Amino acid sequence: MPGDRAVVIDVPTSGGTRRVGLSICEDLWKGEDAGFASRYLHDADPVAALVEAGAETIISPSASPFVLGKGRRHRDILIAHATRHRVNVLATNQVGGNDDLVFDGHAAAFGAGGRPLGFGPGFEDAVTVVDVPDAASARARER
Repeated sequence: MPGDRAVVIDVPTSGGTRRVGLSICEDLWKGEDAGFASRYLHDADPVAALVEAGAETIISPSASPFVLGKGRRHRDILIAHATRHRVNVLATNQVGGNDDLVFDGHAAAFGAGGRPLGFGPGFEDAVTVVDVPDAASARARER
């Protein structure tokens, strides 16, 4: 069952706490990655709701099957969210096969403004560690 509200949690860090918004897979893509965005035209934007609820970083686990060219579209969508909303956006993706589906991994992290923070490899299990800047401080410095 899909959620009906934005979920933002406080995550303790060495410098205090970070407000982290949780999205799941299609919350980020809204069909833009596969050519069916029109199905979401009248739905609220889950990313905007997370930002309105105070998220400065958005984390999104995903199980999006591999399709040639979709990885680039996903990264472009992540960059657009990071730039438009001035938040960090981190996305992971399942790796491996499941029946006739192949999942390619390719985790990606972008800082507020769309600056690349790090990338995971494709088609292999990996742990990718990135330093996530304080998005609120980055926004304040830009003013």
